[in-house]
Amino acid sequence: MIALAHHWRCWIHGGLVKDQAALARLVGVSRARVTQVMDLLHLAPRIQESVLDGAAHGAQHPHVREPALRRIAREARWDLQLAAWRVLTSRPDAWDGRGSEDPCGRARADPGVQR
Repeated sequence: MIALAHHWRCWIHGGLVKDQAALARLVGVSRARVTQVMDLLHLAPRIQESVLDGAAHGAQHPHVREPALRRIAREARWDLQLAAWRVLTSRPDAWDGRGSEDPCGRARADPGVQR
């Protein structure tokens, strides 16, 4: 998904599509899904490289799921992202995207509560 986010960003910056809404229409997904994918670009470069290098060599972190990456990407500070990434990749059971805590150590919001 990170590679796709970079590809889509090039489409927008290159003028192939006007914005994320036009991109969503073009590729046939919701605007919310485009936002989810594009938010992965907020991950620290080291995390992006690790995910992309692993995928390229068939050694992707099998227990790391996209929801966990999106949760890490919500953290603005790259040092905290990297700390969460280390926890996530060192312990497969650390956080699967469905648990009560996120890898940044904060309690997860109730899924029924809107932010």
